Amino acid sequence: MIRILFDTSALIALYILKHPNHESCLNYFLDNKNDSKFFISNHTLAELYRNITSGRKYLSYTPSQAHKLINSAVCVYFESVSLDSSDYLQVIDAMKNHSLHGAVIYDGVIAKAADKAGCDEIVTFNVQDFQRVWALTKANLVEP
Repeated sequence: MIRILFDTSALIALYILKHPNHESCLNYFLDNKNDSKFFISNHTLAELYRNITSGRKYLSYTPSQAHKLINSAVCVYFESVSLDSSDYLQVIDAMKNHSLHGAVIYDGVIAKAADKAGCDEIVTFNVQDFQRVWALTKANLVEP
């Protein structure tokens, strides 16, 4: 069974019908649904909520709609991976070792979650960003 972690960009594309990458992401998900186990980082739950309630473009869910989507769709198909303080400190250490700073740490957190779950793939529409933190995981980067 293939173990696949979706980052926030892929999760948004999967569930938001008006997203320009919705069709490709949905097809990827459906093609892999029967022989894969899907994961997300706990951090992705918060990022998803923040993004879909932001009111930008097609991301205009109310808090109630976002809550419903996350509980009735996301949490049904995706197992959430928790990181402890030791995991976060490993991510911070990797950021230091690679002279990385700023928001790329969140990609590092997601990569660490993929590693912790033993994922084979990370699905993202931010491949370039993840290539900077790839040392934190052995998972292949996939852009549907």
